[in-house]
Amino acid sequence: MAYGLSYEFFPAIEHDNNKGFCDEINSKLPHCTNLTRAEIGCFASHYFLWQKCVTLNSPIVVLEDDLIIDKSFPHYLVHASNYIDKCRYIKLYGLKQERKISSVKTISEQIKLGYYQKGPSGAQGYIISANGAHAFLSGIRKINIPVDDYMYLYQIHYNLPYVLFPFCIKPNDNLSSTIGARGIAKRKISSKLLLEYQRIIDSIKRYLTLIRLKHKTKPEYFDKN
Repeated sequence: MAYGLSYEFFPAIEHDNNKGFCDEINSKLPHCTNLTRAEIGCFASHYFLWQKCVTLNSPIVVLEDDLIIDKSFPHYLVHASNYIDKCRYIKLYGLKQERKISSVKTISEQIKLGYYQKGPSGAQGYIISANGAHAFLSGIRKINIPVDDYMYLYQIHYNLPYVLFPFCIKPNDNLSSTIGARGIAKRKISSKLLLEYQRIIDSIKRYLTLIRLKHKTKPEYFDKN
């Protein structure tokens, strides 16, 4: 127990032992070879936690085990519990801190609720409701991108990337990531053009989805019962 909170460790899916995950949702993994084994294992870990959240039918907090947690963390959880039903998914940290956070509502003198206009990167810590977990699970059609990239594709699952800031957790810089990096392969011009085309299409879809969900970025949305 830390800060008066109980918790349990979820055994992460090791990158050398994720065949069961690929077999379970094989029909949704036509391109899983685009990811490293570690990235597939990371996706699998979050996937099974989403399943557990749906089974429990209750919000859960997902944290990497090597984070530095601020003493204000319990207060963040108390505030988050008041908004998680409407947000469905609230990040507690964004790896790319230069990415702009649009403020939605001031929760206390120290804490604000906002959302990311561009992908924050990373899935180090977040709170998710059963509805949010179900949306993530239902939106999976194929897995060829890292899990944090998928979690940003709200045009697919409609989970806006809400965030509580300033952050109450941060990575331990003294520890290195176990996920590693993919090698950068040379792409043909046709592949580069196709990739850029897909990025443009995704950006348009996100923009249109944000218009559709714009009411969920207004303070009055959270003031309604």
